[in-house]
Amino acid sequence: MKRLAYCAVFFLMMLPAIVLAQKVTVTGRVKGATEGEYLASISVSVKNSNQGTFTDPNGNFKISLPSTTKFPVILLFSSTGYDFKEISVASSGENVEVSLQSRSTLGEEVVVSATKTPQRILESPVSIERLSNTAIRNLPAADYLTWFQILKVLIWLHQA
Repeated sequence: MKRLAYCAVFFLMMLPAIVLAQKVTVTGRVKGATEGEYLASISVSVKNSNQGTFTDPNGNFKISLPSTTKFPVILLFSSTGYDFKEISVASSGENVEVSLQSRSTLGEEVVVSATKTPQRILESPVSIERLSNTAIRNLPAADYLTWFQILKVLIWLHQA
């Protein structure tokens, strides 16, 4: 009889841990707004939380949230080359469909460097070239990497 009482007390003590260990999931799919194709490697995270995931090659995602999560939650979608988007999810059973608008990621300046540690340009052991936004658009080459190769040859010829 004592053994049964101990088992009942143990079960009652473990019940909150079992209930709180349950998770709810939010699933969905992400596609490009203009192309209509499903997007891989899109970052999906929960606002004001450290929980997140990435979309698979078919654009699907699945986030497991603690059972104590209060709905609605806001999901944040972001990736290089696409606009940032926030979507509100009302319940765990809701299937989320998201369309991301593509955008240009051309910045004011691109710095290509061969070192990982930040250094001042004059103290750098390697050459650093700085290009403005306008200079990149007006490159006489198919892409900026080809242009850098041409630039390096011109500098080498000038120094020789």
